Amino acid sequence: HASRQPAELGSPREAGLSPRVHGGQWQKIRASEEEDGKAKLHVPNACPNSGSVLRCAGLSTIIHWFRRDLRISDNTSLHEAFTRSSRVIPFFCWDDAILRAPDVGPARVNFLLRSLESLAKNLEAMGHRLIVRRGLPHEELVRLAKETGAEAVFANRDYEPYARERDTRVRAALESVGVVFSSFKDSVVWEEREVLTGTGGVYTVFTPYSKAWRLRARPEPRPRLGQAKQPIPAEVVSLPLPSGGAELGHPLGHELFPAG
Repeated sequence: HASRQPAELGSPREAGLSPRVHGGQWQKIRASEEEDGKAKLHVPNACPNSGSVLRCAGLSTIIHWFRRDLRISDNTSLHEAFTRSSRVIPFFCWDDAILRAPDVGPARVNFLLRSLESLAKNLEAMGHRLIVRRGLPHEELVRLAKETGAEAVFANRDYEPYARERDTRVRAALESVGVVFSSFKDSVVWEEREVLTGTGGVYTVFTPYSKAWRLRARPEPRPRLGQAKQPIPAEVVSLPLPSGGAELGHPLGHELFPAG
């Protein structure tokens, strides 16, 4: 969508501003998603002639919420959070709604656990710390944002029905406390409205669609996560990863292939 300049605002609270001060000025951060799947943060015209509205915003802390993207290389949201902030909070939430889903069983949960162990080690090698919580994602993210002073939560888009409903709740809960929620295209090369016919409609036949798909210049992979710029305060607690799926209600009766 086209970028929009925010209208003139009244008091910070009336305008729905985050009660955080950057450079002595109140700022309202708005998220809009562009065609290439990136999210751009907008602030009022407090910093005209600035080469970057993101530098003008001066975000200090962004939470990256890991979901289906347990990796530190070629991770769109994680890369954006790292480059746009002074501190990234890597976060994972055990969501009971997913743990109790009919398509989730011992093998899947235990493989996820081992993947999380690998992720945590990779993050630690770069000076980062994975924060793990269990509960309702919208409640846990609000709690973590308050604990860390995070101005935004970034995540890669998830397209399943439950995920869409969950993310709607998360966005509303975060916005109610002045925190931005921005999602990014990551698990697909092109989203459903990015490859269209000459008249702007969707393809109904695969062959012309595949030809149009291949004609588009594919984006380059995102760089590997860099060394942590600032540590996460020690008082921000994290749950230890369970030693096995039994602690999550999914005991495993056979050996799994290595994860990571």
